[in-house]
Amino acid sequence: MNLVVMATVGLAWDDPLTPDERLGRTIYHQGRTEVGEELRVSLAGSDISLSATLFRCVQCHGAEGQGGEEGGLRVPFILRWPGKVPAGKVTDEFLTSLELLPTLLAATGAKAPEGVKLDGHDMLPVLRGEAKSPRREMFWQRRADKAARFENWKWVESGKGGGLYDLSTDLGEKHDLSREKPEVAKQMRQRFEAWRAEMDASEPRGPFRDY
Repeated sequence: MNLVVMATVGLAWDDPLTPDERLGRTIYHQGRTEVGEELRVSLAGSDISLSATLFRCVQCHGAEGQGGEEGGLRVPFILRWPGKVPAGKVTDEFLTSLELLPTLLAATGAKAPEGVKLDGHDMLPVLRGEAKSPRREMFWQRRADKAARFENWKWVESGKGGGLYDLSTDLGEKHDLSREKPEVAKQMRQRFEAWRAEMDASEPRGPFRDY
């Protein structure tokens, strides 16, 4: 089996399409076509077979979401692995980029470095429809912009604003529920602070060792 991981940009953010159309069939086929062509060119002259290639496609959502909003954090993920992952399936399970390394380790039979705690999990059972995603929470911080998600609750604090949102009914994050659900907002902030403390206490690795 050959593994090729690639990222590509689909249609531009200012194209005259509605948000739903951006996440719909048009972008899917556009992204698949572009990635397929990039793979064909990249693999030309090599002994790697395109029919046995696993790849991912990340759609760029532009500048929106830099403060922690779903507009920049929620992106499509496309995987192709003939004979291993069913074709034409769509899942709305909670998955993140932290799942990529554990998934690639599982797919190749490789082992994680000894003593290293991985933040993600193997998502192949989820993509095959064999299991639900075990992920329940995720945290983000970019300078002073902070965000936390726990199940369908999302808390955001940034220079652009913020609030508490129920993603099960409000993916656009239009209705701030922090005043209606102050205890939930408090719990979300506490979850973020606990994650931040854990990160601060962790030993830096790789290029961040001497940062």
